[in-house]
Amino acid sequence: MSDYETRKGKCKEVMKNENESYSDFYIRLIRTYSSKNDDISDFDEEDLRWHIYDNNIAVLNDKYAYVIVSEDDIDGYADIFNASKNEDGTIDFLLRYYNGGCSFNEALTTAINKMNKI
Repeated sequence: MSDYETRKGKCKEVMKNENESYSDFYIRLIRTYSSKNDDISDFDEEDLRWHIYDNNIAVLNDKYAYVIVSEDDIDGYADIFNASKNEDGTIDFLLRYYNGGCSFNEALTTAINKMNKI
């Protein structure tokens, strides 16, 4: 069932290496940052991408990923897409969105773009 989600936390940016394939980038993200211990050896690129989203890793333009460092749930109903960069390179975020019309990846991407004024 769809409902509003409000999430506040901190994320950090991870860049795709210049000569790294998308599959290798996704595998690196999963092996480094996933909280799950799933066998991904037979995953194709689409399976890897879905596995990343299931682990709260947002990929922006297939070049950058934002990995969740910490997070808190907050009640509320108005859309909020806020992000700010910290001195240590992590990014604080506060997101509130209706998950029937917006995904976590879209919400975090909107906040990051807003922060970078893209």
